[in-house]
Amino acid sequence: MTNQYNLENSKFFLRKKNKFIEKSDKKILKSTRSLKIEAEVLEPHYNLATVYLDQGRLDEAEKEYRKVQVIRPGHFPSKIGLSSVYNQKGLYDQALALLEQAVKENISNQSLIFALARSNLGELYGKTGRIEDAIIEWESALKIDPSLLPAHFNLGTAYMMLEKLDPAKNAFKHCLKLNSQHKPALFNLAKVYQMQKQWSESTQQFKLFLKISGPRASAYTQIGFNFNKQLDWGNAQTFLEKSIALQPYNVNARIYLAEALIALGEKENARKNLQAISSANSTQKTMISTMMLNLNNPANMTP
Repeated sequence: MTNQYNLENSKFFLRKKNKFIEKSDKKILKSTRSLKIEAEVLEPHYNLATVYLDQGRLDEAEKEYRKVQVIRPGHFPSKIGLSSVYNQKGLYDQALALLEQAVKENISNQSLIFALARSNLGELYGKTGRIEDAIIEWESALKIDPSLLPAHFNLGTAYMMLEKLDPAKNAFKHCLKLNSQHKPALFNLAKVYQMQKQWSESTQQFKLFLKISGPRASAYTQIGFNFNKQLDWGNAQTFLEKSIALQPYNVNARIYLAEALIALGEKENARKNLQAISSANSTQKTMISTMMLNLNNPANMTP
């Protein structure tokens, strides 16, 4: 079950990045004849590498980016691209080393391509557990390019992980200003409201998510949980049954549904839902055991 949407990469911003590179290369072409020849040799390899990266053809992308580095050592955009290849291959140490070096060498750069580099570096820090470092990079990226949606989303997710809920909420809201149909931001904003025990606001946000995404067991489960917290057992039952219809082995949905059914006096139905659970983690097992004990010993149940 999806509890939240996690860090997002910036691959969908590659076309945007390439426009900036093209502008940069056009300036280079105007400089000297030797640089013009170099750029003419370099551009096909760089453009091909970017296409391969976009298609997920990582080995081919890596080869082309390396050719660019041979032609022009230290070429900043190709370093960013090559680090993205390593990132997608799961070679995080190599990706980090390359991107950290590129950022350090260009630290005074205020171009939009540099914002993308810092956003990508933040993503790598996030993936390797360096959340505070990641936040610094995303905030730095957004000072340069406030329209960089993945940086806003990742910043919100990082704050959410640190339980800094108001900054998280602001970051997700900024995402939605940029794209009102951004599903991960809609879902995570609903989770933030839930963490703040703002049950109605959370439910409203999950419903907005469902309008965009269509039926999702994860969202139905969260809405059911919210209604349970508000003691609105009937609505909780409705949404939790929708969740189970889509995902019969959703353990949390069955536990929350059993809670609602017990409150509604449907104890046998509650027992059946608990017995239908085939696998659970230790926390869930404790909850199930307690609920079954109470069902088998009515005197233990809270009136």
